[in-house]
Amino acid sequence: MFSYSPLLISQSFLAATGTRLFLHHQDRIPEAGSVLVVSNHRSFMDAPVLMASVG
Repeated sequence: MFSYSPLLISQSFLAATGTRLFLHHQDRIPEAGSVLVVSNHRSFMDAPVLMASVG
């Protein structure tokens, strides 16, 4: 039985739908420590996009 990670599923879904991600201001993310990521949840694509960009 195959065991796919949520990250792999999200990346595959985005690739299949032709979605391209652009990450801006990556220099503002600290190298160490905690970060809080918040989404406005505007569509069903929020979860896959967040997982692929943070993953």
